[in-house]
Amino acid sequence: MSDAIRRLPAELLLFCRVTLWASVAAWSLAFIAGSVGLPFPYNWPMLSTDALHDYWNYIDRFKLLHTSAFFTAPGYPFTYPAPAVVLYKFLYFFGMSGGFLVYLILILAALAFAFMRIRDELLLRGLPKALAKGLPLLILVASYPIIFCIQRGNLEILIAIGLALGTWAYWRGQTWRAAILWGVFGSMKLYPLLLLAIFLSFRQYRQFFVSILAGVTTTFLSLLYIGPDLRTALAGILGGLDAFLKLYSLKIDYWIGFDHSLFALLKLNLRNIPLPALLHGYMLTLAVVMLALYFVRIRKLPVANQLLILTIASILLPPTSSDYTLLQLYAPFILLVFVAIDARERIAGLAPCLVLLALLFTPTNFYFYSGHGAGGQIKCLLLLGLMTIALIYPFSSESASALVERELIAAT
Repeated sequence: MSDAIRRLPAELLLFCRVTLWASVAAWSLAFIAGSVGLPFPYNWPMLSTDALHDYWNYIDRFKLLHTSAFFTAPGYPFTYPAPAVVLYKFLYFFGMSGGFLVYLILILAALAFAFMRIRDELLLRGLPKALAKGLPLLILVASYPIIFCIQRGNLEILIAIGLALGTWAYWRGQTWRAAILWGVFGSMKLYPLLLLAIFLSFRQYRQFFVSILAGVTTTFLSLLYIGPDLRTALAGILGGLDAFLKLYSLKIDYWIGFDHSLFALLKLNLRNIPLPALLHGYMLTLAVVMLALYFVRIRKLPVANQLLILTIASILLPPTSSDYTLLQLYAPFILLVFVAIDARERIAGLAPCLVLLALLFTPTNFYFYSGHGAGGQIKCLLLLGLMTIALIYPFSSESASALVERELIAAT
């Protein structure tokens, strides 16, 4: 790469413009709506009440931890896989306010670390300091998913940080570290374990099985910790996951506006099919289609494409997927930034891909259709468009993705 100072590629300049103007438009709309007296959601793109609800929601339930009452007590059930219990307990150990302070410190430390690493990588690529600092700062300031997650006090941002560290490690050729990080943090949400398919693409079978082992071990130890015994803990966790399906996936209510899953789009438009039957058919069809796509197309694509597609699949394909999961898009997005800068030529499909990502990082919750929020369905269509582009156009250049792929094969 030339030592001369380089400007941002046209694709990234377009991303910056779309991000800036879309964010300004969204927040200006909220400000104007509030000024003229329009009610929620037009005057505020987040949830208007019950801030930090997701953080405080389980406080009382965790007082019953290690007993069967943890699962059977009245109130909102625990709806995460077993390893998430350990994450919640770690924060609750510091008390109600102290735990939230630790939560904020962890997030700020992770964002500061990400900012410095991205800045350093951009400086190494010849960008001037103003651009190397300004680009990650714009991404951070204009990030609706980060703001939304903190406003709700949701712990999925910590899971997304762990998954992002795994993606970064994989991109750098540290496949064993990626295997452990993806296995541990993927076990807290399950669907992110789709990322492990990339190990199979490059015949990294040992890393694949180590990642599976890391996830299974984390789950097993978490179940032992939850108690009061392994069977009760497993039954209780499975019951909580089933309750989540009944509360959200098998209903159409207010929360549909924050649900960008493909199933949410289908259940809004296929009203003549009972939801349990629709869900069963959806999951079966999904398994067949994704397996076919993987063997026919996905595994043959460059690393950046595969990481983006598998990440999209993990947040688009679950029966319910809220705005928190959009945080997982930032890791493959940053890799696309590096691909765009490293490329010696323009990469087909990259510009529309970055435009769609910019729109996904912008609030859309004040859009309504037929009496319900349509923000989630707008994002669903954006995600489908993003996946289609990533399936069609290889995001590869001789100096970027191809180099990474050679490093990954050498690390096997």
